[in-house]
Amino acid sequence: MKKFLHYIVYKISESFFKSKFYSFFFKTSTNWVREKKIGELINLGCGLDIGAGKRKYGNNIVRVDIEPEASPDIVADIHYLPFKYETFDFIIFTSVLEHIRKPWQASEEIYRVLKNGGILYCEVPFLQPFHPHPYDLYRFSHQGVSEFFNEKFKTIELGVASGPIVTLGKIIPRFFASFFSNRIVYNIVLLIVSLPFSLMKPLDRFFIKNERFWHLASTFYYKGKKIR
Repeated sequence: MKKFLHYIVYKISESFFKSKFYSFFFKTSTNWVREKKIGELINLGCGLDIGAGKRKYGNNIVRVDIEPEASPDIVADIHYLPFKYETFDFIIFTSVLEHIRKPWQASEEIYRVLKNGGILYCEVPFLQPFHPHPYDLYRFSHQGVSEFFNEKFKTIELGVASGPIVTLGKIIPRFFASFFSNRIVYNIVLLIVSLPFSLMKPLDRFFIKNERFWHLASTFYYKGKKIR
């Protein structure tokens, strides 16, 4: 009975977070920025999406992931990309850097397979809860991500992908849910406390444009151009 209840709560939570209702509000904050920035790259030529999972932006983008279950075009480790030098016109690299053990080596590989003058679009976490997949090792401020890519890339654009509402919406529900060791109760509390923040996420469009709120950002994006 306990397993059955856990399954029911899990399926309800999963259905809600994948629903069009939730996606609308989520898209207006985080994915709204991502889709706009990546949309500017699509027509630049041949692209590479590292850590693509199951997402697909276009037929001209090679999808790479370390997990075969994600059904990528190529299963590969970012530390050892199976491509020749200067293969791609642009690279998409979102929500990956914090999970890899040697991000500096990953940066070298990105630089190697990107054409001279090619564009890198990267998203990195700043204020987010621990989320191992299977590791969660790093966080970056806007200064940190700029400094990380500074030697090999010229910064074109730097900004907030998801702002303080998303930050609060990720941290506060987990704070209250963490008081409960029972997974069923944990998921119920997480779902209930998450609802108001989901409804408020459109407000992040106003906050991400104001640098005074950057110190409360959940995610930063970096757009850079490869230089020799």
